[in-house]
Amino acid sequence: MSNGLNHKIKVLFPVIESDMWLGGVNYYTNLFLAISMLKEKTFEVYVFQDNPKVFFNYVKSYNLFRKDIKYVLDKFFIKLTSGSFNKKLYCIKRAEKEFDCFSHCNTPSGSIPSIGWIPDFQHRRLPEMFSEAELAYRDSSFENIAKLSKIVLLSSNDALSDFVDMFPEYSKKARVLNFVSYIDPNIYNIGTSGEYVSKIKQKYNLPDKYFYLPNQFWKHKNHITVFKAVNLLKTQGLNVKVLCSGLTQDYRNKTHFDSLKNYISSNNLNENIKFLGKIDLDEVYYLMRHCVSIINPSLFEGWSSTVEEAKSLGKNIILSNLNVHREQNPQCGFYFDPLDVKQLALLMKNNWLSKSGGPDFELEAAARKCMATRMLDFATNYKNILFELFN
Repeated sequence: MSNGLNHKIKVLFPVIESDMWLGGVNYYTNLFLAISMLKEKTFEVYVFQDNPKVFFNYVKSYNLFRKDIKYVLDKFFIKLTSGSFNKKLYCIKRAEKEFDCFSHCNTPSGSIPSIGWIPDFQHRRLPEMFSEAELAYRDSSFENIAKLSKIVLLSSNDALSDFVDMFPEYSKKARVLNFVSYIDPNIYNIGTSGEYVSKIKQKYNLPDKYFYLPNQFWKHKNHITVFKAVNLLKTQGLNVKVLCSGLTQDYRNKTHFDSLKNYISSNNLNENIKFLGKIDLDEVYYLMRHCVSIINPSLFEGWSSTVEEAKSLGKNIILSNLNVHREQNPQCGFYFDPLDVKQLALLMKNNWLSKSGGPDFELEAAARKCMATRMLDFATNYKNILFELFN
C-alpha cells in the first residue's frame, strides 16, 4: 500500500498519558508492540514523552527497542519542564519541522495531519463522577479533537455511537480501532516452579482459592458491588476470597478508597477481601491465571483492559453487562447487572463451587493460538487508518 509520500511516514505520538492512568499506558505499549510486529516497515513511530518512568518502565519492558520506537526527548527539555515551559507548544513546533503527522494527539494544531484519539465518553454517561469544571473541559477538548483532527480514533463501536451523538457534523472522521492486549508466551511458564509459587504466596500471603479484581480504585470501577456480594455470600455461610490490585487514588473522589475500607471493616470482611496495591505485570498475570475467575464490575468502559487481558490470557471472567463488554466478547464471560448484588453473588457462588482455580488450559490454548494474528490485525488496522491521512 502506498502512503502517498516518497518516503517512510514519520509519525509522532506527542505525549503518553501519566503513569496514574495504567489503562492508557497499557494501550500505548500494546499498540507500539503491535506496530513493531509489522514485517513491512512503511512508517516510523516517534514518541515524545517527558516522563521517562512511563517510557522505560512500560514501553521498554515489552522489548520495544529504539530501532522500533524512537524516543524523542532532548536532555535540555527535562530541565525546562519544571518551569513555565510549554511542552505542548514545543512539541507542535518541533513536529511541524520534523514529522509528517501526529497520532493520538489531544491538542491538534491543524499544521500537519493529525489522528486524534478519544478513549471514551464517560463524562457524558456518568456526569455525576465529574466536577462541572472537568465536564466543561472534556467537552471542549473533545470538540477540539473532533474539529481539528483529520481522523478521530475510537476504541469501540460503543464509543463511536457516543461520538456520532455528540459530534454528528464530524461523524465521517471517526474510525474504530480495537486494541489488543499482548501476552508474552513466557507468562505461561511463570508459576510452574515451586520456588516462584512459594515466593509470590509468601509475598502477598495468598489464599489457596480466590477471585481477582485488578481494576484501579476509581469510583466508576464499582468495587463496592463486589464487596456487597461477598458480604451477602458470607451471610449465607460461604466465605469467598477476593484479591484486589491497582492504584488506590481517585483524583475525582479522594475519599473513595477510604469508604471502601470502611465498608470492609464495618462488615467484618477483612479476611475475605485483600488489597495488594500496585503490583508487577507478571504478578498480575499469575493471579489472573490462578484465580477462580477474574471480575470486572465496572459501570463504564471505553474498551476494558481487564477484559482484553482475560481474552488474551485465556481466562474466564465475571463482568458487568455493558454494551462494550459484550462487544469485547470474551470466550468465557459471565454477565451481570452492575447494580444487582444478588445476581453477582449468584455467579460468584456458582463459580466458587464449580471451579478449583488455576489455569484454564483449554482457554489458554485457544488464546495462544490466535495471539499473533490478533496483534497483527491490530497493527494492520492502525496502519491502514494512518495511511488514510495521505490518500
